[in-house]
This record gives sequence, C-alpha cells and structure tokens, in this order.
Amino acid sequence: MILFLLTGNGMISQKIDTLHYKFGKADFVFRGQRMLIKRQFVKEKAFKLVQNIARVLTFHLPLINNRRLNEAAWEHSVDQAIYGKIGHWNFGERSEKWLFFGENCISGYPSAVADYVLWFKSEGHRKNMFSYSFFSEGISFVKIKTYEQDFNYSENSTSSVSLAENQLNYYGTQVFK
Repeated sequence: MILFLLTGNGMISQKIDTLHYKFGKADFVFRGQRMLIKRQFVKEKAFKLVQNIARVLTFHLPLINNRRLNEAAWEHSVDQAIYGKIGHWNFGERSEKWLFFGENCISGYPSAVADYVLWFKSEGHRKNMFSYSFFSEGISFVKIKTYEQDFNYSENSTSSVSLAENQLNYYGTQVFK
C-alpha cells in the first residue's frame, strides 16, 4: 500500500497516477481521514456481462471495453468516493480530456445487478446504456473505507495509531463513446 498526504481543494484523482489504476488500489490521508479505495474488477466484469446480454437481447451491438475510458471512469469514481457524493461535475472538461460523450454515476450498492437495475429504471441512464450511438464503454466500480486517525502518544509507547472504520461505501462510473 502507498500512503499519500493530500491537501488542497482541487480534484484528488490527478494525484493518483496510472500505477494505482493498474493495481486498483489507493491508500491516503485527506482532510484528516485515512481512505482506502479498492477497484472492484469482478463487479465490473459482471456488470459488463449483464449489460451486454441485455443489449444483444434488445438487438443492440455489445459495447466494446475501452481501456482509456476505463481510466476516465476510475478517475471519476475515485473523486466521487473521496468527496462522498455522486454527480457529473466537470463533465465538459473530463469528456473533452478523455473523449467520451455519455456518463452514468451511482453510489451505495455492492452488487453489479443492483447497479444495473437502478440505472435501467432511470430513463436518462437507460438511454445511455442502450444508445445506438455508443459503441464502447469504460466502467469503474470502487469500494471506499474511511477511517478516523487518532495519533496518541503515551508513556508506554512512542506512538500509536487508532483506526476506527467509519464508512464503507461503493461508487461507480460508466462512460460511453
């Protein structure tokens, strides 16, 4: 694990380089909280399978996985996890940088099927998932654990760190081209 100390008001994912994308893990301190973010590769594969079966059954071509779009989705999923909110902020800048044209975001669900069903029930998300205009996708689901850090110095030890698990949540982003 790699530990980062990050400060400032900018987007954090720019600090988490492609090395972390490849291994799907980031561990750092932000605003006094330790955060451990893990990419959920199995969930991504399951989601792609469910979605592409549904696309084929509705006479759509399956979406082709795009590594660059996966990186774009990873970057936004990490930002959502760090800030604890979902949304399409900076969509214009991100879509121009990564060259994508549609995006779905979600939070709070540990299963690929639950994410698929919720996106399917939403008209806008469903339009993205079943658009005849999109031929490739990138997807990233992440799980984040946040911990309170309590640095205590006692007479018996030089230092101790107490990590109490505060929050466990899931975030996901799907982008289309």
